[in-house]
Amino acid sequence: MKIRWMALCLLAASLPLQAAECGRISIFHTPPESRDLYPVALFRIDGNSKVHTREIFRVSPGKHVVEMHELITDPMLRRKPSYRQRAKALSIDVEPGYTYKLAARFIRKHRLDVGPEGNYWEPVVWKVQAQACDMKRPDIAPEP
Repeated sequence: MKIRWMALCLLAASLPLQAAECGRISIFHTPPESRDLYPVALFRIDGNSKVHTREIFRVSPGKHVVEMHELITDPMLRRKPSYRQRAKALSIDVEPGYTYKLAARFIRKHRLDVGPEGNYWEPVVWKVQAQACDMKRPDIAPEP
């Protein structure tokens, strides 16, 4: 009887780990412009370019590379409306049970450097939030 009770206790102790078997990458929430943080558009996650239709992605724990474009609307930034710089990559070490919210940090002192390298901004994680994640299957799988 004691062995069964101990087995049940061990099983119950492992349940929170199973509920947090993945993490999330999100562009859903609007970052605070008062901190020079602006929304981004996802380009690729781990080489997968099929990320344009969603704003939140479940991913397995571990390192992930997220490529994105900035959507900065600050009037101090002067560039052609149709201008599109190269996507910038951000490496994120995703912990299970956390959501990583992404943004573009506007670097005001480089606001005139709007060339293809886009030195006027950098991709950042602006907020990390604890959130249970159940992953039956990942939302993103690497492309071959």
